[in-house]
Amino acid sequence: GSSHPSTARQRPIDFAVSARIMGGLFSKSLSVDALSNEPYNQAHMFEGLSEDQKQQVAADLSEMDAKLPGGGLKGYLERARGLLRDAKAGKNPFEGLTPEVPQGERLTGPESGPGSKAYANFEVKGMAQLAKTCFCLVAGGLGERLGYPGIKIGITAELTSGMTFMELYARSILAFQKYARKS
Repeated sequence: GSSHPSTARQRPIDFAVSARIMGGLFSKSLSVDALSNEPYNQAHMFEGLSEDQKQQVAADLSEMDAKLPGGGLKGYLERARGLLRDAKAGKNPFEGLTPEVPQGERLTGPESGPGSKAYANFEVKGMAQLAKTCFCLVAGGLGERLGYPGIKIGITAELTSGMTFMELYARSILAFQKYARKS
């Protein structure tokens, strides 16, 4: 350490804690008591936890509350409870609606497939939307039908490198993320 007395006692900055503190300055913080009662009714989340653990869960839920659109955590819980009531009552949320197949583009062949000008134009439009994009991997379970003993995302997707499907997928998303952050 340093021989200067004031720097010898300084602690390293914990950016996660700093971000939580700064976030708390701009949004309301929900207490364990508030979360346990109306309108949240989440007391079950604190059962069996130490006081420190309860405070951490409350801090995490406060952070989530500040980020959730549509009324924060309260709005989310109200919508979820409404959907559960409707499901229990057998209400069909799609009643009265008619499904339609949207008009799309066929990106195949020399006019619109890979390597064509039309395809390149769609790629440019898509790349411009990457910062607003979410990726979801729906894991389909074990690969037994494929003769693979593990989970499907662990199957080798690229033979020359031995890269698994999951690694290939993650690397692609990281490349998209890098590109989106430059824009």
